[in-house]
Amino acid sequence: MRGLADELQVTPMALYAHVADKDEILDEVLDHVLRHTDLPGMRLGWSRWMIEFAVQLHDLLCAQPQLLSRYLRRPVGVRAALDRMESALDVLARAGFNDVEAVDIYASVHACTLGFTSLEVARRENGTTPASVRISMEPVGSRYWPAVFSTLDPETFPNLARIRPDLESFSGPDRFRHVIADLLAGHKPSSDAISVAKKAKKR
Repeated sequence: MRGLADELQVTPMALYAHVADKDEILDEVLDHVLRHTDLPGMRLGWSRWMIEFAVQLHDLLCAQPQLLSRYLRRPVGVRAALDRMESALDVLARAGFNDVEAVDIYASVHACTLGFTSLEVARRENGTTPASVRISMEPVGSRYWPAVFSTLDPETFPNLARIRPDLESFSGPDRFRHVIADLLAGHKPSSDAISVAKKAKKR
């Protein structure tokens, strides 16, 4: 708050005439950023739309981890976030999902997005990640997993010793898109919801 006050050339107390605390400032920043992030095109199928929707938020929070910290600390209910949620639920409803199914899909995508993004941001090695979203994992990167796998007993860990998965690549933008696509692949609208959606379109 002091830094912001210095930047604006006012006293710290002057800020409190406009905002209650730092969280409210971050809410305003988040609302501004989300409002200037265009939603995916409506011509996309529901699954593709949801993938692009999730990738948008993932990319945004990776680029601005301070906003990721805001998501992790408490629910985000700014107007722009509510507008985005409304749009996502509308896409799912138009695709034929009932209310329960739509909420289930949205919750899964949102939780996966925040969890995956947190992992990706926390594992960066450039030292720019804020302490509030950083976890302790040393060493990391391409040196870590090969060193671990090289010490494994093939009889105890036959699959890990044989496959040696690149666990570092588990947290990256390409992997994220793949994860969301796999998550959505298991969802199909119920027959009742489809008939309701068709009737709604005819009105």
